[in-house]
Amino acid sequence: MLNTQELLLHYIEECIGSMCRAPETWGSPESLELQALQLMELRAIAVRPMTFQRNHRETMKVYHNFLVNVLKSDPAFPLSSALAESGRLDELPKLIGTLYSEVKSRLPPESLFRDHDLVIELTLERGAEPRFSTVCSYYEEFQKALRGILRSTGEKEIGKTDKETREILKAATDYTLPDMRVIRDENGTRMQVSLLQPTNGQLRFDGTTYAETSIRQALNSALSIARWAEEDTPDMGTLHELFPSDEQRKTIAVQTMRIIPEEGIKEVRVGGRFIGEAEPAMLTAGQAIKLMPVLKEGEKPKNISYTGVVRAVDLDQKWFRLRYRETTVRCWVPENHEALNIATEALASKKKISVVGEEYRLARKRPFVETDNVKLAA
Repeated sequence: MLNTQELLLHYIEECIGSMCRAPETWGSPESLELQALQLMELRAIAVRPMTFQRNHRETMKVYHNFLVNVLKSDPAFPLSSALAESGRLDELPKLIGTLYSEVKSRLPPESLFRDHDLVIELTLERGAEPRFSTVCSYYEEFQKALRGILRSTGEKEIGKTDKETREILKAATDYTLPDMRVIRDENGTRMQVSLLQPTNGQLRFDGTTYAETSIRQALNSALSIARWAEEDTPDMGTLHELFPSDEQRKTIAVQTMRIIPEEGIKEVRVGGRFIGEAEPAMLTAGQAIKLMPVLKEGEKPKNISYTGVVRAVDLDQKWFRLRYRETTVRCWVPENHEALNIATEALASKKKISVVGEEYRLARKRPFVETDNVKLAA
């Protein structure tokens, strides 16, 4: 079944074809030309909606240049009148077809990642239904990650209170939502969220403005670590060259963990003009476990033995959440797949489990555990 855009484009193609084959059925030559132009502008709205909002004269510009080439002089409007004066009116149907080909060539359909400021595309796990809550939950973490990087890299120079900093960062990352689409095809279900940079998102700290450039750098930092973690065997030396500061490297890694997909999302692509890369960055569940060495580097772990209940399990990222006493901690199991099976069984049966491992406590970050042994509690 064709969607609305495909139906409209099919209709426009049929109409233009009819104008070229049987122009007399469309009225006078001037009426024929004006109807063709209107159809071409409708096409621009259908395939280039974001661009059309910024510049609704695109089609007329192509038309103007076409007139110059055809008439070899200053253009006269409409074309039909100029052709009639020179005795070439019979060429009009063919020229309309040529103009339509020119419009399609010069005004191609928008590229999702090329023509928008920022795009987040969520590919859902097979069988998962698209829900608005999925987008909201992910976007909330996405914003928190950006603000976390910005806050940590700039707060020493800001001189503002935590509350003031949060308000400024909130305004700077409060993107507008011009479009959201759900696409179902052979690749599965994708939720595409197109975003525009807020015009009032200026980060002003003591007279210094951290606007779009600072946010762009923060986002690209997270995506750089994600691209690094996508490699088969990520090299720590490469990451050290990208981020020489230990604190900055760990902070960005922690915040990047926020935007790695989980809970029904198979993968995420992030791109757009704002990113400045030809191809969008890919975020997958498998990247999470590869970031663990970054978080552990230089840290002194504490040997732990906790008994509690399992609150959640992520088989792709290889972790489970353990609730013990009044605390919840994420437990990673990079090698011991049986531990995940035990955690999954405990989650379903609501039985307690015992976890032995090493707990890492990053400065100002939530602790996490790398497990050595997991078993059902007696």
